[in-house]
Amino acid sequence: MNNVTSKFNSLREFIDYAEANPVDNRGSSDKESSEFAGGTASLAEAVGMARNGWNAVRPDVDKMLATIKESFGERFAKVNRTKVGIAGGAVHMGRFIAGRPDHMVGFHRMPSTRHGKVVRLLVDYGANAFTSADAMRKRGCTLTVLVDALATLGLSVELWTETTVHMGNKSHTTLIKLHDSREPLDINDMMFALAHPSMLRRLTFSVRERAMTLRVARGSSYGSSVPVTQAEALESDVVCNRIEHGGTDKLMVSDPVAWILQTIEGLGV
Repeated sequence: MNNVTSKFNSLREFIDYAEANPVDNRGSSDKESSEFAGGTASLAEAVGMARNGWNAVRPDVDKMLATIKESFGERFAKVNRTKVGIAGGAVHMGRFIAGRPDHMVGFHRMPSTRHGKVVRLLVDYGANAFTSADAMRKRGCTLTVLVDALATLGLSVELWTETTVHMGNKSHTTLIKLHDSREPLDINDMMFALAHPSMLRRLTFSVRERAMTLRVARGSSYGSSVPVTQAEALESDVVCNRIEHGGTDKLMVSDPVAWILQTIEGLGV
């Protein structure tokens, strides 16, 4: 089998690569329906959203996180927190380069025995064509809350995403380092990557088209997603499997809060 891997060291690098896909090489990444892609009408619109931020699921994230905090009680009482805004003691370089006014980072330091511990997450964001955009958003919201909860507990999070597909005698892996544990975490920057269907169905499709010189007609297959291939190499502490064929933990679907609490407990924190 011919295996191709497209690896990106940041979300920005991934977005730039997807955007640079020549127009005449684009298939579903630019032409598939808005409903299928979760509300974006084109690759350009999805790129803009990925760069500028998308926080439509913020109320759901906050509601679920409040329940998590209540369940964990005192564990959330004293942690190290960061806040991104127009003032602060450090510059968030990604936002600064993008020209966003809210590019300053403020630090609120409080004692925590967990501070400095790194948790490495690998999220499989693959989903086959019959998976609804709503199901992708709901799962992404749960994953966002998990990341937010870990950071709120004072843990340093290294976050990777992967999706691998088979297409005939070819295999393609998209691997992205969404967040480095040494950098301040702004959960708002993670929402598009974890919860918006266009992360897969516009940007990642564009990466596949470009990396594999794959121009597929609208409605044709962009491959069948398979389990992650990079978990061992990354020495992942938590692997969140793909959404279809029972790959996603059933508890994540039936009781997201219970799944998050179980996952955190499993890390021994």
